[in-house]
Parts: sequence; structure tokens; C-alpha cells
Amino acid sequence: MKQIRIVTLLLATVFLTSGCASRIFKESFGAYTGPKGVYAQVDRVRTLEGYGTFEVGTFSNDSGGRTPAEFFTMLPGYIRTKLVADEKMPLTGMGGKTAVISGEVIYYEKAGAMGQLFGPFEEAIMEVTLTDKATGAKLGRATCIGRSTESVNQGVEKKAEGAAKAIVEWIKDVKLGKAK
Repeated sequence: MKQIRIVTLLLATVFLTSGCASRIFKESFGAYTGPKGVYAQVDRVRTLEGYGTFEVGTFSNDSGGRTPAEFFTMLPGYIRTKLVADEKMPLTGMGGKTAVISGEVIYYEKAGAMGQLFGPFEEAIMEVTLTDKATGAKLGRATCIGRSTESVNQGVEKKAEGAAKAIVEWIKDVKLGKAK
């Protein structure tokens, strides 16, 4: 009988602490990796050959006013930083034609009180367009999402950083012929 109580106590302890342990691991890993950025092409870009410079144009707020103004202040800087910082494939300052990155935020979500208890989930969803600067011709379009699923990555700044990750990843994948 004593062994059954000990086993029950051990199982209860493992069950009650496993959620906390996984959350601690998830938050620690999230602090290291930062917010997430994902994209899906809407209008396929045929090629970006000859485009060596990318400029950040304007982004509008089509989310019913839910997107804070700071998001639009931070996003261009994050895009520029990520374009220049990619060590594997520089995406700007290479001469040639210029493509302009612009778009609109169509959905913006901030985690509420319940999200804090069960694991936060925040995202900014954008329709992003690449256009040729000289001609104004549309080169392609993608839905890009800046997402945070950890408390350490919440907030306007982290969603802007995640959105920039998605945009730059899309451009890089198009240039490498790997865009999805």
C-alpha cells in the first residue's frame, strides 16, 4: 500500500510540473530565436534576377485601426536591417534594378488575459507587394505573418521584427528559386 502512495505521489508531481517545465523551455528557446516570420506567395514572382537593391515603401493600416502606429515606425527599420544582415546572400546594395517593398496590415492580434494563462499567441498579417521602382510594374505578392508564441516575444516591436523576417525570407527564397 505504501508503494502505491509513493508511485501516485511521483506521478502527480510529474503531471503537475510537466506543463511548467515545457513552458520554461519554450520561453527560453523563444528568447533565443526571437519572433517567427512565415510567408505564402499569393502572386508568384517569376524572377528577381537583375534586382540588386530593395527599398522599403509604405505600409498601410487595413486592420480596422487595431495596428498601433509604432508598428509602422518599426517595420521599415527591421526590414532594412534584415536585408543587409543576411550573410548567406546579400539582398541589397548590389546595384542593378530596384524593387520596392510595400503593403498593408490586414489583421493585428494582441494576446489577451486568457492568452497569458494558456500560452500567448500574437500576430500581424500583411499583404506585401514587390514592385519595380522604375516602371511601377508589380513583380509579385505574398501574405507575410509576424508571429509570437512566447511571452518573451510579445509586443508591437516583436511582431514588427517577425513580419520583417517573413518579408526578407520571401525575397531571399524568390532569389534562390525556393519560394513556396
